[in-house]
Amino acid sequence: MVFVLDKTASRLEREGLWFGYVLLVGVTGGMAAVIVSVSTVLYTTLVWFIGDANSSESSIHFRDVPSAAGVACACAISWWYHRATIREEDMKGRTEAERIYEYLMAGLGLLATAAGVAIVVIAVLEGVTNSTIIVENGSNNTLLAAATLLLVGSPIWWIYWRRIQASVINFPEIEHASPTRRIYLFILLALVG
Repeated sequence: MVFVLDKTASRLEREGLWFGYVLLVGVTGGMAAVIVSVSTVLYTTLVWFIGDANSSESSIHFRDVPSAAGVACACAISWWYHRATIREEDMKGRTEAERIYEYLMAGLGLLATAAGVAIVVIAVLEGVTNSTIIVENGSNNTLLAAATLLLVGSPIWWIYWRRIQASVINFPEIEHASPTRRIYLFILLALVG
């Protein structure tokens, strides 16, 4: 079904609906699935070597890893394909679609990083109260979940935020006037406040 939509969408005119599909479904959906899948693989591995595993048998503990790795690969290819499609449109210079793409990727990375920080707080609470709030087997595994999200989300946020800041430094008037930047910062400030 998605292939049929994508094949049909590739022939559509490059206007708002097309960009909405490519940016939201292809790029953002692909990267979100990659983040979740890679986090699953990394978390499972960290729990096996450092944390408190539920099972002493590796086949039981790692049973979800092959499917998560497969999803990560497939969604990374989908993300790359849709990103390349956007890049074809950006040959004329920096467009609003490029800005939206960068802010979406920075937002996904920041969301994963913020979740990691929140889970660190929860791990501390679990350790202090000696209870289980998120992850079974105690605060050690909860801390590993936080570390996983920080390890996966922080680099994504940093790469895209650095690109955005370089554009702001090089073209401050254009970038500060961008509605995409304003919306991103408004949402960020609204969530923090």
